Amino acid sequence: MRYAILYFVTAAILSACAVPNPPSLTDSWELSLEVTGGLAGVQRQLSISNTGELIARDQASGAVVEVQVPAADLVALTSLLTQLPSPDMVVPETMAPCNDCFEYTLRVSMGGLQTDLVTNDVSLENSSYAPLISKLTDLLQKALAGEFGN
Repeated sequence: MRYAILYFVTAAILSACAVPNPPSLTDSWELSLEVTGGLAGVQRQLSISNTGELIARDQASGAVVEVQVPAADLVALTSLLTQLPSPDMVVPETMAPCNDCFEYTLRVSMGGLQTDLVTNDVSLENSSYAPLISKLTDLLQKALAGEFGN
């Protein structure tokens, strides 16, 4: 019964995960990503907007980093946003069980619309969201490691 409820909740969340209108380089957007789980029990958050303002948080260390992301990374993110599925494309309906995986909660806000996705390492493997989540995870790690020099 527990898995049936989880299935229906996940299916409902994922059914609303497509971005309706791909952004252009001039559209405003905001992204947030929360990464939790793994063997170490990680809990990290990132938020970034088309202006390049990035805020990264690591709950374990208490670190909060605010940086300006380089233009090349913003162009890359915008390009990845344009590649997200349209509403009529199917996204995975279930999140594969995985005890030691990272779980990702992605929120995409643009054009007055908001899309939420909850997935994990296993379910993400063949997802059209994988490149975007990979890029955001990379930016999160770089920000917390102080690699942006801001």
